[in-house]
Amino acid sequence: QIEFGQLFTHFSRNEIITTFQALLEMLKYQYIVVEQQQSFGTIIIKRNPDSDLKEVDIEQFDEYN
Repeated sequence: QIEFGQLFTHFSRNEIITTFQALLEMLKYQYIVVEQQQSFGTIIIKRNPDSDLKEVDIEQFDEYN
C-alpha cells in the first residue's frame, strides 16, 4: 500500500494528473482499492488481492478505449 502523496516529490502538474488518470483506470478495472477516511484526507492505494494481474491484456489499456 502507498499514500497518493508518496507517489510524488518533484513532479509537474501534468505528471500528477496523468498518474491520477492511470490510477482511475486501474480502479475502473478493479486492480487497486482506494481508501479515504474523510474528505480531503489521505488517499491510500492498495493492490486488490482479488484481482489476478497475470491475466491482464495490455491492449485493454489502449489510450483510445
